[in-house]
Amino acid sequence: IPKLFSLKTAIISHDVSSFADNDNTFMQNLIYNTFSDIIIVHNNFSYDALLQNVKIQDPAKVKVIKHGGYLDHIGERPDRDALRESLGLEPTGKYILFFGQIKKVKGLDVLLEAMSQVPNDIKLIIAGKPWKDDFAQYDRLIDKHGLTERVVKMVRFIEDDEREKIFFAADVIVLPYRVIFQSGVLLMAMSHGLPVIASDLAPNKEIITHKKNGMLFMSENPEDLSKKINTLFDQDSLRGLLSKKSL
Repeated sequence: IPKLFSLKTAIISHDVSSFADNDNTFMQNLIYNTFSDIIIVHNNFSYDALLQNVKIQDPAKVKVIKHGGYLDHIGERPDRDALRESLGLEPTGKYILFFGQIKKVKGLDVLLEAMSQVPNDIKLIIAGKPWKDDFAQYDRLIDKHGLTERVVKMVRFIEDDEREKIFFAADVIVLPYRVIFQSGVLLMAMSHGLPVIASDLAPNKEIITHKKNGMLFMSENPEDLSKKINTLFDQDSLRGLLSKKSL
């Protein structure tokens, strides 16, 4: 419709792999070369991946515009004790958050393996809905490692109001992704002042500098992840620093 009225059209290619892995050359060509005047990606990693995987006739129209944070959408930090009580969490508990769609590339299994190697007083909140994935495999890992009493399962779609409560109630968020192009969850967590531990993938490294505004661990390595978790919970001053620097 915009083309019929000679309007300019910009498209955002947020998840490059959804096209790069799809072999639909006709659709790629239609969207990227026919319908778009400008193609926006969110980081240099996505820029390189798009140009390598899709035949863009005019590469000059591909632009990097950063994703940005969510500070304008967040109000005052509420009282944590009241939030935790409303969510059924322990007021003085230590909570890691895993948030977002649950699918293989998000690496929840890596985090569950790591949880078996951290102190028992550290608990995990899993908040999100499976997407083309069976949560039963994660339940088996929870049982295997004796984590039943240490995992809070909110395995469903999370509405915005509840999401805000969960982000403010958690101590740390872990993003154990195997593959990512740009994580809105990462930037949302940082906008809440929530310390982040993320896998050392190139897109994450464009945002996170280790021990400066977050922590990075070796992707798909539960042992390294557990060490980073232990370090962050052992060092209150580091956790406080990362919270401030993430903002």
